[in-house]
Amino acid sequence: MTLSPRQTKIILAIGAPVLALVAAFLITSLVLILAGDDVGGVWGQILSLPNHRGYVNIINAATVSTCRRSRSRSASG
Repeated sequence: MTLSPRQTKIILAIGAPVLALVAAFLITSLVLILAGDDVGGVWGQILSLPNHRGYVNIINAATVSTCRRSRSRSASG
């Protein structure tokens, strides 16, 4: 079965990012194993969604950070 050039481009466009993600997961897991950390626990924390309070904290931190930057720019300008 021969793939057309269009099919090849589509496969590469999808395959390259997937391969990059798999490589990143594997390398990170290997580093965690070598460091003696709980791989499952770390990935569970990274891939979990924050609770409602977590969203509020994220938005507050982003807002405070943005306000500080704009104040420092206006004070120095």
